[in-house]
Amino acid sequence: VFTENLAYDLTIHSFLSAVRSYPELEFIVQKNEETSPLWSGLLKAKDMPENMVFLHDESKGTGKEVAEGWPTDPTFVATSKKIVGFAGVSYFSHLIR
Repeated sequence: VFTENLAYDLTIHSFLSAVRSYPELEFIVQKNEETSPLWSGLLKAKDMPENMVFLHDESKGTGKEVAEGWPTDPTFVATSKKIVGFAGVSYFSHLIR
């Protein structure tokens, strides 16, 4: 997957403009290795829109087990000050019933 263009300032600006244009919608940004250029750029933005949230999903929607478990990147969570969610299967999933 070619995602380098997601890091361009114009891409970040355009995405944030679209998010701000539709405050009644919630925009979910999937956070994983492939989308790193996008979410890294968004975290640098000032005044992130309230209707944008982040979803940690290193399995990239496949539902495969992530050997590392839940993401623990403190920079992302502390910087975002946003609601975050987690998707995929973790090695802890057997504890949740």
